[in-house]
Amino acid sequence: MSAKGKTPRNLRNNNPGNLQDGHWTRALPGYTGADDEGFAVFKDWHYGLHGLERLLRGPLYRNLTLTEAIARYAPRHENPTDGYQGFVASWSGLDMGRKVGGLDPFELHTLTEAMIIFEGWPRLKCRA
Repeated sequence: MSAKGKTPRNLRNNNPGNLQDGHWTRALPGYTGADDEGFAVFKDWHYGLHGLERLLRGPLYRNLTLTEAIARYAPRHENPTDGYQGFVASWSGLDMGRKVGGLDPFELHTLTEAMIIFEGWPRLKCRA
């Protein structure tokens, strides 16, 4: 439960990374709609996690460093970007100067796992 006594949004929406609703997310497998705050809702959390991994492997992120990718994903006007970057670096152990597209599958999973934990996803639900 969150501080407000509600289930966190990413759990309610089966959207571990809190992907925003839009044309891109609507085309993802398992997409079922959007919540009243503009975030995508998925049939199952595995679909939501796959969406985040697909986003990171795509053209908007693959040529960015991990630091740049987190800054794009969690911009300063919406998030504590420095804290997000620091958490991902510390938790994942990945070099934040590496390009997203250069990560192997295990490293990409490690990155997404750190991101969804920062987004509020329970640590015990991270391993698929």
